[in-house]
Amino acid sequence: MANIFENRVSTTFTQEELDQLAAQQTEYMKFIKPKTLALTQPELESLNSIAVDNFVFVKEALEATDAEGAGLLAASVATMVPELEKDVTFFNQLNAQEALLTDLLTRVQHTKRVVAHESYNVANAIYGQYQSLAAIGAPGAVSRYNKLKERYEDNGGGRPAEPTQ
Repeated sequence: MANIFENRVSTTFTQEELDQLAAQQTEYMKFIKPKTLALTQPELESLNSIAVDNFVFVKEALEATDAEGAGLLAASVATMVPELEKDVTFFNQLNAQEALLTDLLTRVQHTKRVVAHESYNVANAIYGQYQSLAAIGAPGAVSRYNKLKERYEDNGGGRPAEPTQ
């Protein structure tokens, strides 16, 4: 039988660490926010995404705009080549940021899941102890048991439909 009291995470942030994280987040946001966009759902749905094959095509089109190739283009299109270069560079830079942030987000979400699991198991053990103590009439146990059993009366003790934050 698995140990329900396995304690994989036993830590908190100190106030100093929280302050340092907040300062670093503020500093990071000073760089990233002005250069990124937040789109509405309709805006998002109206834009093309770029699959790997499409990105290869974009890079090939950029390579085709060497000195000779750029001379073949209409002036109105040739003037957009520097913007295409910036777009490709920024896409690659954002890709690196996305990978870092995705990894961090996954780690935070997984750690939250472990902490939630551990805390719920301990809370259930506490509930069980108060249930036993209330059954034998231990002073103060009945009111605590009655308060905790409300959770089980509300939904039969099952898992909530949606995880809460």
